Amino acid sequence: MGMHSTQITLGAGATRFSTTSVRIREIYLENNAGNVMRVAGSTVSATVGISLTASGVPASVLHLGPHTALNMDLSEFWVFGTANDKLDVLYVT
Repeated sequence: MGMHSTQITLGAGATRFSTTSVRIREIYLENNAGNVMRVAGSTVSATVGISLTASGVPASVLHLGPHTALNMDLSEFWVFGTANDKLDVLYVT
């Protein structure tokens, strides 16, 4: 079990968190940009997914877990928003 952090730079369309399978127990997501972004599975779009409002005080954060088993996969998370915006990710394996 370990804690990991990364920062995802959004592309022009939907951006996948990881191209390889990474089984996780818990995840925190924080919008680190001035624009709204959405988080979901591969169907994420400008209107589909959990909305993370623009960064500010308080920060827009999404937290999932903790789970006793490694039943989430980082590669199944996608984000949609403005190209070059940043999403901060903290996860536990």
